[in-house]
Amino acid sequence: MTAAECQARLRRVALVKAPVAAAFLLIVAFTLGHPISLAVGLVDLALIPCFVWLAGRYPRAAAYGLVVETALALTPRQFVQGYVNGVNWPIYIVLPLMAGYVLRDGRAVLIGAALTGLIGIPAMLLAALTLPVGATRADVLTLIAFVIGLLLAVAVVTRDLLR
Repeated sequence: MTAAECQARLRRVALVKAPVAAAFLLIVAFTLGHPISLAVGLVDLALIPCFVWLAGRYPRAAAYGLVVETALALTPRQFVQGYVNGVNWPIYIVLPLMAGYVLRDGRAVLIGAALTGLIGIPAMLLAALTLPVGATRADVLTLIAFVIGLLLAVAVVTRDLLR
């Protein structure tokens, strides 16, 4: 597999991730509006082209970097809103798939899962064990938006894999 092929696949991931990240940022702006969450959402969106560029020279670093950065970007919301609701947690599921798709390597899925788990599991446990449980209507609507976005993202990537 060449770096150019990886870069092309990471570009496809970016074309899926960018609208999801933009929707996430808009949802955060309208439902939470906390400066930390907004800053993290902006950084998440701004780093997408950097990972595409990096994939041209260092495909593994770009693929795993995108996984790690995305997992980290998911962590602050519940802590700044002050209660746990698990709205962001389904997004962790697709992160290893991004690494596997970009690198076309089954081992990359396992490495992506390990990296996601190292970030996501402690974040989920910390939130679950330290914050009160709660969910607002906005949280439920956000979860619906995330599930729809992830559903479409997985469909697009899987379709491309099966070609």
